[in-house]
Amino acid sequence: MLHVSWLGIALAALAGFVLGGMWFQPFAFGKLWASFLHTTPEQRKKNQKRAFSITLLMYVLIGWVLAEYLSALQLHGWAAGALQGLFLGVGIAASNGLVESAFKVEPFRQFLIEWGCQVVTMVLMGAIVGLWA
Repeated sequence: MLHVSWLGIALAALAGFVLGGMWFQPFAFGKLWASFLHTTPEQRKKNQKRAFSITLLMYVLIGWVLAEYLSALQLHGWAAGALQGLFLGVGIAASNGLVESAFKVEPFRQFLIEWGCQVVTMVLMGAIVGLWA
């Protein structure tokens, strides 16, 4: 393990969590996204506590991996972190999500909303972790 800033990781995870919360609000993409789902608002609310807990935990993991990655490459600063977040977000996360989506019967717009959020989150988290690198 290389030297990483756990404060930077925690801040990046929190920022990603907040961004996702805003992304899926009705004023952003939430209303359209919900129209693609085969669940009711009541069903989603029932699972909300578990989903939020898993999301926050995974964002800590993503932040840690980003921090280790930037440290291994000896990259510093918000711009380097954001760029690497973009590369990883598009090149690994979203491309893997598209493979998964290809086997589902879901609108492409649903993929764009869900994985667009992940790419933007990776850029934001990469920038924050990069600041603390």
